[in-house]
Amino acid sequence: MARAGLAGAFLVDGVEALDRAFVDLVRDLQPAVVTDVGSRDGEMAILCQQAQPAAQVFAFEANPENFFEHATAVARHGVVFVPMAVGAGRSWTSIQVPRWATAAQHANRTRRGVGSLRPRHDTRDYVTYAAAATSLGEFFALPAHREATFAHWIDVEGCSHEVLEGLGPIAERTLFFKIEVETRAHWQGQKLVDDCLRKAAELGFDPVVWFDHDEQFDVICANRGLLQTLGDGGATAAHSTR
Repeated sequence: MARAGLAGAFLVDGVEALDRAFVDLVRDLQPAVVTDVGSRDGEMAILCQQAQPAAQVFAFEANPENFFEHATAVARHGVVFVPMAVGAGRSWTSIQVPRWATAAQHANRTRRGVGSLRPRHDTRDYVTYAAAATSLGEFFALPAHREATFAHWIDVEGCSHEVLEGLGPIAERTLFFKIEVETRAHWQGQKLVDDCLRKAAELGFDPVVWFDHDEQFDVICANRGLLQTLGDGGATAAHSTR
């Protein structure tokens, strides 16, 4: 059942191909605003800024270890690095960073991205940081973005559903987004792939590109209205990464 909702999407051969598909879509569809949510070191934000220099690119990173280590380098590329968590609404919250994923433990690049607003099932020893949280709908509610189109890269360790809940009024102006989903719960209270795809469908989005993995993988979903406009070639730009 966990993959039943992906039957119509294009299957790529791994995470690198899906990353390229997302950047290709940014280049070809030219959203005015791109967000990199759960950015870690700003890598995807920088790639999107390079692919679409006219876009405003915002990278959200709530883990202060990652934010302060990478803020200067990210800013040099024209990306706005925001030290906030993103969820379903505005709140004061905390990010749980497993001690084995901290800079003090010399964690590698991948592990430095596993902090979450939710505690993990397999970890008891955390470093906890207070964090301000916002929803994307609230963050982009000012007049400057009232007519903007959006693309979102969402990599938030068990909280993809909440980020989708928080799109609010900008959902209809979002061209496409990427979410990380799981078939088994790694974080306490998280929603799994079927819940996330149902929420995407409620918001008017259908999966177009994904890669397969046993327990955790990424899915790019496109605005259904956009797909209707482009017809059967709706994911052509993404397919070009084969």
